[in-house]
Amino acid sequence: MGRTTAYTRSVAQAEDLLEEGNGEELPSWARNFDHTELSGVVGARYRDLALGQDDKSAQLKYAQTSADYITQALRLRAPGKKRNRVFDLVGLGRTYLMLEEPEEAARVISQASTIEHDLGSGRVRRCLHDWYRESAAFHREPAVAEVREELSNTLLTDNPNLKEPA
Repeated sequence: MGRTTAYTRSVAQAEDLLEEGNGEELPSWARNFDHTELSGVVGARYRDLALGQDDKSAQLKYAQTSADYITQALRLRAPGKKRNRVFDLVGLGRTYLMLEEPEEAARVISQASTIEHDLGSGRVRRCLHDWYRESAAFHREPAVAEVREELSNTLLTDNPNLKEPA
């Protein structure tokens, strides 16, 4: 909705509530929601918030906040949570594109694609396709071109809508 102040306030409230909670008062469905999950979700939504900004400096500010939260989620994420890790990596890769850091974007997407080979998740493939589409502006960057080629030859081969930029 683009209400940046309200969103920032809500994030602070959620972080405070998570700090205060002991887990026993939460409904069973919410007990697995921890700092890791909050960081990943908040980071993804800050990326969405950045996308909606017309002002370049505001866009960069929210994109950097997104990268900080997603990086924290990756640091906290248990190694066995591969699917969640892939979503974090793809979100971070998309954020790095917004920050105009295409080499970093390609690096984390390469990690995500390696993990995804073992998962076979359609939802993860859709997210990788989003990165593929968004990375078209950087297709001349060698690292991005390499990852785009890898994705188009492997994970995204069953998607007939993929088109290379001219």
